[in-house]
Amino acid sequence: MSGDQLRKFAVMGDVPNLKQLLRGGANPCSKDKDGLTALQYAAWNGHAECVEILVANDRGTDVETGDHESSLDLQSDSGFTALHLSIAGSVPDIAIVRYLVLAGSNLDVADSLGRTPLDLADEVGFKQAIELLEQEPPTPEECDAFYEASKERHLVQQHREHDFSDCPKDEHGNPIVTRDDKLPMPVELTMYEHHIFPFAEKNYKASRQDGAEAIRNLESVLGEACANEERREVLAHNVEHNLRKQGKMNWRRGSVSEKSAEAKKMRESNGRGRRGSVIK
Repeated sequence: MSGDQLRKFAVMGDVPNLKQLLRGGANPCSKDKDGLTALQYAAWNGHAECVEILVANDRGTDVETGDHESSLDLQSDSGFTALHLSIAGSVPDIAIVRYLVLAGSNLDVADSLGRTPLDLADEVGFKQAIELLEQEPPTPEECDAFYEASKERHLVQQHREHDFSDCPKDEHGNPIVTRDDKLPMPVELTMYEHHIFPFAEKNYKASRQDGAEAIRNLESVLGEACANEERREVLAHNVEHNLRKQGKMNWRRGSVSEKSAEAKKMRESNGRGRRGSVIK
C-alpha cells in the first residue's frame, strides 16, 4: 500500500518519490507493525530534507478510526515520537531536532518508559540536543509561523472540495469523512483507505497464521458470487415471464424437429440454450 512505500522512501531518503506519493494522496499517518510513521523513519535515519517535507505535509488519517490528524506527534508502539527518534535514532542530527522543535513538536511527550525527548538526550549523551531542549521553547505563534513557512516551501498535498453525497454512510446515514482535505482518488478505487486496510490486514494475517481462515474467506466470496449468478438467472426468467404476460413474447409452434433446430439455433446465437421463444 502507499503507506508502506512512503516509509520505504523515508528510510532511503528518496525525496522525489516521497513528494510524488504525498502529491498523489499517500497517508503520512499510516503506521507499520511497530506503529512507526514515515516521519519517524526519516528522523530516525537522519534524512533532514525528508523530515522537512513530511512536516509540511503532515495531514493524514488514522487508518483505524478515519480521524483526521497530524503525523508530527504520533507515537509508535514504544511511545516514541519523531522528536524522540531524531535524538536516539541510528543517525542523531541536531538540525532535525531543531526543525521538529520549531515546527511545534510536543516536548513533554513521554515514551513507554516515561522518558521525554530531554530525558532521552541526557541518557544518550547528545549534548547539543540537551542544550537546545533546556532553552525556553518557541511560543505557539513562533511555531505557527515556522510551520506556515515550511508549507510554503514544501507543501505538495493537494486540497479539493469533496462532495459528501458519494461518501460511504454509517448506520445513521451520516457520511463517513476520512479526511478534511480530501485528496484526488483514482476512479477505480471505490473504498477509502481506512476501509481497505483492516480487510487487507485481516486476510494477510489469516494467510500467515491460519490458512483455513483465508480459505473460508475465499469460499465466502465464491458463495456470494454464485448467489449473484442465481439472482441474475431469476431476474432473466422474470423478464421473460413479464414479456410473455404482456403478449410481447410467444412460444413458436412446430414439430419436434423444428423445435430442436430452433433450440440449436438459439444456443449458437446466445449460448443460453433457452426454449424457442421470440420477442415480437
